[in-house]
Amino acid sequence: MRKPRRQTALQVESLESKAAPSSFVPVLTQNTFNNVVQQIDLAAGNYAKTHNAKQFDARLAQLSTRIPFGQAQLLPTWRENESIYNGTRDGSGAVMVQEIQANLILYVRAGVQSGAFRFR
Repeated sequence: MRKPRRQTALQVESLESKAAPSSFVPVLTQNTFNNVVQQIDLAAGNYAKTHNAKQFDARLAQLSTRIPFGQAQLLPTWRENESIYNGTRDGSGAVMVQEIQANLILYVRAGVQSGAFRFR
């Protein structure tokens, strides 16, 4: 005799209950922010000396991981800013650094205002 097949009902659970608690918000400290700004200056200075774009891009990618959601959301903008630098044009490195740092500041302000992360 055949065993009757069991039919299972598909149960769909809400993803909201599985998400991180709403009380968990990443924090960017003033010390980390200041260190990233300083490291951008150092990386750009090295870039101006070596003209090694891959090394500079890798350093920016590494620094972006220190900012909440930075690798996904901030790094693409920084990569666009890299095109500002032209080794034959005086001052282009300084303009590039200003743009990268300005985008960092705008990103942090927008992230804090939206509640995506906190700044202490």
